[in-house]
Amino acid sequence: MDLRLPPGVPIVWRSPTVLQLGGVAAHAIIDVPSTGAERFLESLRQQGTLEQFQERGSRLGLTSAEVRDLLDAVSPLLEVAPVSPRRRATRPASGVPRRPPVVLVRGTVAGDDLSEHIAALGCTVRRAGADYRPPRPAEIGVVVDCADYVLPPRRYAPLMADDVPHLVVIAEDLGATVGPFVVPGRTPCVRCDDLHRLDADRAWAAIATQLAVTDRVPLPRSTREIVRSLVTRSVASWLAEGPASADCGSESWKLDAVSGEVHRTHRSFHGECGCRALPGSETRGAPRRVSPRTAHVSGGAASVRA
Repeated sequence: MDLRLPPGVPIVWRSPTVLQLGGVAAHAIIDVPSTGAERFLESLRQQGTLEQFQERGSRLGLTSAEVRDLLDAVSPLLEVAPVSPRRRATRPASGVPRRPPVVLVRGTVAGDDLSEHIAALGCTVRRAGADYRPPRPAEIGVVVDCADYVLPPRRYAPLMADDVPHLVVIAEDLGATVGPFVVPGRTPCVRCDDLHRLDADRAWAAIATQLAVTDRVPLPRSTREIVRSLVTRSVASWLAEGPASADCGSESWKLDAVSGEVHRTHRSFHGECGCRALPGSETRGAPRRVSPRTAHVSGGAASVRA
């Protein structure tokens, strides 16, 4: 039986050393939690069995006794997690074979490493630098591609060519964006977004080239926590349902670090991008429209010629 913390129960700090589960009401109080304990409690938002919870705790450096104590403290809150019919299937409804449960995390989000938080889901995680390219792409289930301001074509183009699904996480001026979650040939890609931006602002190519070599200062803690939550939710959904996951779509999430608001942004294919007709993709769309404008990689950054 899969259990989880209810989605609506927040985890807050009563003081610098006391953690509380619950907002208006204190459902559980944890005194002087370690970093591992804090991450373990956050991981309980992702459903799992008691045995899986023990494995998560072990990966986070907790002893079996520490995990049991934490589970005892939050046991009144744990609920039976709903199981969708799609999750019970051994293959997604689309008929596409499942990819291996291996997650490659490349780069950081303004210095924040997401790999440990994703590992708490119980999957195999490989941590790599921003420019690492897996020698055997078929062994990777999904890539979580993290960057500051922009994701250069030199990073996402090989993933498209190798037909590797990837979730893009970008630290931006006043917050961050989680998404797109690109399934090559099925959902709009990062180049679609770049071309739409270029249509709206002809200076975007020059701006993107500069941003590709610019590091962002760390995001506020509250924003980092929201980013981690959205990313782990998306990866968990992918591991459970593959391409049938609701997170693999034409939307992304934009976080405003100033107001704390989270907005859903709809995305669309661009007519000049050929991502729906990739040789290795599962689905091919309309024929690519020929245009005098081309996009290419130059010096590791994006450049567009009109």
